[in-house]
Amino acid sequence: MNRNNLLEYRDEILRKKETHKQFDKFSLDQGNIRQIINVLNMKYVNMNTELLLSQLLTPDILNNLPPSSHKRFILQTNTGGTGQHFTATNVFKDSEGRISIIAIDSGIGSNAFIHFNIHRNFLNSNPEKLKKLYIYSQIQNSPADCLIFSVHFVKKMYKHQTHFVELHHKLFNDQISFIFEKDKYHPENSRQYNNEDCASSNAVYLDQAIKLLPIDFFKHAQSRSIINAYLECHPNERLKTVNKQKWESLEKRYTRHATVLKIGDEIQYYTKTGEPKIYSNSIEAKRLSLVEEALKWMIEHDEF
Repeated sequence: MNRNNLLEYRDEILRKKETHKQFDKFSLDQGNIRQIINVLNMKYVNMNTELLLSQLLTPDILNNLPPSSHKRFILQTNTGGTGQHFTATNVFKDSEGRISIIAIDSGIGSNAFIHFNIHRNFLNSNPEKLKKLYIYSQIQNSPADCLIFSVHFVKKMYKHQTHFVELHHKLFNDQISFIFEKDKYHPENSRQYNNEDCASSNAVYLDQAIKLLPIDFFKHAQSRSIINAYLECHPNERLKTVNKQKWESLEKRYTRHATVLKIGDEIQYYTKTGEPKIYSNSIEAKRLSLVEEALKWMIEHDEF
């Protein structure tokens, strides 16, 4: 481990935060994320998380998983030579040896490389022994925060592991609806899909994600319309706290982190009426808290 690298990473995050600019040193994300994952694995019993190239997630790896246990992956892929993409994945093997692969992608669905690799690698698997669910949560608007979203997701997968066992059983009992409800909210730059596409690729989008995932998974949603969609589906959770330190609801957290997206000094997005588009930079706070959590653990355990 290298504490100095994490300190440099933290200082850059703070510099961007103080000037209200989007974090854009993504090499620092990728250069430090293994250290953060290592700390999480040592801090939390059975966190069992690994960063892995998506094409290497194969049946051989999963067959070695002990019964009644979870394995979590942050899957990585090159996006056709244009950059990197990351997705969080929870794998669970039950006492009967049946395996579920449940992936949560922060993107809108325009980048399908990891989804394709999972689908291809397990194409010939016995459906009575292995089920897949790929969830495009569509909560990310920023250019390249998918890695931090993925770390957030694996922490929530750990926290809500009982929920993922329930999703596992729903998959094997055919209780998951692989559909695309066109009359429901979808991000404006999202493609339209049909039910056949969803069923054949074991994928769902925001209209189903808000039904399948706990509120914590939407804590850092960058668009207010995502928050509205979740709360419309779960009106009884409008006052539920998503931040135990500040006792904030989902709406209050969004409001506290609402800002205009800038890279450097340039505003990145505008509304159709020409106004700067407001979004939540809550994920920036998460990036900082992950680094501070890792540094605190390293100091407490004399790791350098």
